[in-house]
Amino acid sequence: MKPACTRIVRSYSAHVVKFSRALLSILLLSILCGGSGCANKGGGQSAGATGDYVTGTPLPERREGTSFFGGNVERGQFQPVYFDFDSQAVRSSEPGKIQQIAQFMKGGSAQIIIAGFTDERGTAEYNRGLGDRRAGAVREDLIS
Repeated sequence: MKPACTRIVRSYSAHVVKFSRALLSILLLSILCGGSGCANKGGGQSAGATGDYVTGTPLPERREGTSFFGGNVERGQFQPVYFDFDSQAVRSSEPGKIQQIAQFMKGGSAQIIIAGFTDERGTAEYNRGLGDRRAGAVREDLIS
């Protein structure tokens, strides 16, 4: 007969494997279903900007393969834009930074990557959504 501790460890390992498989299944399911969210009910767009259009003119396509973390991106050229905790509204002290970026972009054919970041609090899914909303808020401010 084997010692009791061996049976406990094996039983524990089996539960961990079952739990890990269940967690992986849930994660994969949420990734696959994540793109099928509710439709936007409107109201979040500024005047003259609707979806991917600005005053009726389509915006350029997003460039696949361009990454904020890639070597072909010049980082640190502009100051980061800050938001209050758990908010997608640009702080009242930050519009000057956005105006600086807008002035730079008026001077030529510059392209920028707008990326929204969060701190470690909150779930990964929530933080991803908040980061997207923050990037969208800066984008809307640049468009208007």
